[in-house]
Formats: sequence, structure tokens, C-alpha cells
Amino acid sequence: MPFRSKLLYSFKSFRANFVKLVDELHHAFEMRAKKEGVDPWILSAAVSAAKFRITEGYEVGANNNI
Repeated sequence: MPFRSKLLYSFKSFRANFVKLVDELHHAFEMRAKKEGVDPWILSAAVSAAKFRITEGYEVGANNNI
């Protein structure tokens, strides 16, 4: 596999795994809140302000639905 192909594969898997990570953190925060009877923590992320970076780097629709 050429180097560029490896980078693209890694980039695509990063996007999918980031969505999974956010979903797992959200679930853990909700479970902690229920267990301890407190408000859930808020998960936020500092990302680039450039639209093309956000579009290329993150699954915005999937992250919004978590």
C-alpha cells in the first residue's frame, strides 16, 4: 500500500473512532450522573474554525446526534 493510501486509511478510521470515543464518553458521563445523582458533565472540543478543516476532519452530523 502506498504511503498516501495508508494516510487516507488512517484518517478515515480516525474520524470513525472519534465519533465512537465521543459516544462512549457521553455514555460514561450520563451513567456517572445517574449513579451519583448529579448533573452530567458537558463534553466540549476545541477544533479549527476553518469550515474545510471541520468538514474534512470530523463527522459533524454524527457528533451532533450524540
